Amino acid sequence: MPTPSISVDTLRDLILPMEGYDELKRRLLVDELERYRASLAWIEPSDNGSLLDVGSCGDLVPAYQRVLGYGRVVCLDAACRTKQGRLVHSDGSVFEFEAISIDLERDPFPAADATFDQVVAMEILEHLAVDPMFMLAEANRVLKPGGALLLTTPN
Repeated sequence: MPTPSISVDTLRDLILPMEGYDELKRRLLVDELERYRASLAWIEPSDNGSLLDVGSCGDLVPAYQRVLGYGRVVCLDAACRTKQGRLVHSDGSVFEFEAISIDLERDPFPAADATFDQVVAMEILEHLAVDPMFMLAEANRVLKPGGALLLTTPN
């Protein structure tokens, strides 16, 4: 059951004004805002819980932390360039998270069993051509009992 959703305008104001985002990055994010909004509505809010974002390097961290209340956010993707992610909003807010570069179809997720309250895999499944079940098995392994997996595809 979806939770009360964030508006596209609120999401735009939260995500787009990050330092270091060029115009192309902002345009790409704008194109995805409605999909992100709809997906975020399915994530249960938390009181400082832990969230793993698979296939992302952190664009939605501000929404996970400020809107949904997650304290620890870890992002996994081959494109991640740094271990310590940090987004700085134009209003001075700082969003810190872990960003880890791994092959989602071959590398075990760098977390112990039952670590995360929520695993998010938005629009990544269709990009996994070698062994998508490996990613799903790893997501299941790192989820706490009673935790939730949000898996979306674009169609």
